[in-house]
Amino acid sequence: MAVRVTTRASTSTSVRTTARSYVHVGNELLRCLYDIVEACGLSLDYLQDLEQELLRNIRAWLVKRQLLRLTLEIWVRRTGLLFSRNDFPIDYRTPPATEEKFDTDMDRVAKSQPAKPPPNACDYRILVWLTDDAPRYGWTAKAELRDTKHLKKRTPGTVIDTAAAGVQLEQWS
Repeated sequence: MAVRVTTRASTSTSVRTTARSYVHVGNELLRCLYDIVEACGLSLDYLQDLEQELLRNIRAWLVKRQLLRLTLEIWVRRTGLLFSRNDFPIDYRTPPATEEKFDTDMDRVAKSQPAKPPPNACDYRILVWLTDDAPRYGWTAKAELRDTKHLKKRTPGTVIDTAAAGVQLEQWS
């Protein structure tokens, strides 16, 4: 009997830890996007229009472990040439750690960004990479990434770290 209680309590704690971790990851991914877009001096309109749907979908995909990577591309409007790209690959932890942690390194995100582009010169888009069984919506249609051959890749490391998932940053500029 005592073993069942321990198992149930452990399972319940693990589920709560995982759920809170995924909420944190979703919120912080959105925060990273906002900070990068704002730091580049770009309009927040596109992101604000998409915010609620984006956050709802990210959380749902995280719970089902269907979100593999989120990408923010910023390109020069006149030429279509990529200015910078930020990839956020998701690292799911199996099993999740029993100790809760909610770390976000926004300094690492900020320091990895290139110099500000000229005002009104760039546009951006958000892309998601999902498992084959994940539901897709209009804004998540499969798309080709812009060419990064002219950019240098850096991998600043972990920017979001929780008991159930971590998020790395891969940056091209």
